[in-house]
Amino acid sequence: MVDRSSSRYENEELQRLMFQIIEQYGTQEEADQFIYEHLQLSSFREHLLKKYLQTENYHKVIEVAIDGEKNDKQFPGLVSKWKKFRYLAYKFLVLKEEQQKLAKELLFEGNFEYYHELKELAETENHDEFYANLKQELKTRQGRHSSYIFLELIKAENDLEEMLEYVKENPRFIEDYAGKLVKPFKEDVAKIYKQYIESVASTSSNRRDYQGVCHKIKRYKKIAGTEIQRELINELMSLYRKRPAFIDELGKIR
Repeated sequence: MVDRSSSRYENEELQRLMFQIIEQYGTQEEADQFIYEHLQLSSFREHLLKKYLQTENYHKVIEVAIDGEKNDKQFPGLVSKWKKFRYLAYKFLVLKEEQQKLAKELLFEGNFEYYHELKELAETENHDEFYANLKQELKTRQGRHSSYIFLELIKAENDLEEMLEYVKENPRFIEDYAGKLVKPFKEDVAKIYKQYIESVASTSSNRRDYQGVCHKIKRYKKIAGTEIQRELINELMSLYRKRPAFIDELGKIR
């Protein structure tokens, strides 16, 4: 069975070598014609887009980028690349409405850097309302990037209340956010952290797993304090008294 991606790559490499020969020995018209005839290959489309950007031919950038988005729709990475070129053209042309719409598309496709662009474009709007609407939209979206973008968003805005709600629903993230959340929400953080450790302990079945749980308990001490940490260790020792390897590792915690 032929590997289509490999075949596509080899063909593109061959055409690039041919283009280098034409650039070196042919005319500019021949080089330009070769590019136009091979726009189905991403390196040639990118070459042309960069050329149009350099010559400030922004309407051509938009035209070639949109054509690329249509032709490469089965390749999300390439579509995103062409959209970024189109975004630059909109920006240089000060087409703010188009720019804002595309920045949101790029953001939802996993490009968090466009949040800052989108935020600037929405500067005339009420920021709290803009932020609340964006959060709500991300919460209800089913896209594979939505969770990542949502997390990046609340971190960028230092939205501690939303972070707390997120770790309540997704306790595995508590270690990542405990440092930020412990001061305003100490009791909540300690409770979630404890439940998370108990959950991990319940699925542990070998010494390596037990050591992992114990490392979490050591970090938990910084959040809950020595006394509460010791209470948790005692609870786990009682609960898993028939697991000698776990008891041994728990006994090593200082």
